[in-house]
Amino acid sequence: MVSLDSLNLKNLSLIKMDVENYEYFILKGAEETIKRNRPVIVFECWIGKDYENSAPKEKANFDRVISLLESYGYDIHVIYCNDFIAFPSEATGHLSEYKKKFKKLDLTNFDIGL
Repeated sequence: MVSLDSLNLKNLSLIKMDVENYEYFILKGAEETIKRNRPVIVFECWIGKDYENSAPKEKANFDRVISLLESYGYDIHVIYCNDFIAFPSEATGHLSEYKKKFKKLDLTNFDIGL
């Protein structure tokens, strides 16, 4: 395995991940790439339909992935179920309009469309 940062990618506009509970590690290994390029990030992260009553291991993984993306300056939105899309908080223009099509993730009023 190699990190995305080691590839020194330029002009990256999208990252799509389905990495079976390794999201946090992939995102850590892509920190500089993400901060430099500000791509949209589509990812799956298992949490179940009830955030408060999710299994502790799933909830801990979900929380650290969401927290990490937010620390990179991203807003997380729900696509459906356990599929999410993260937009740079400073998104403007067409990207800002596209972002409005998705429901922002709200852990205090958890609804992932199930």
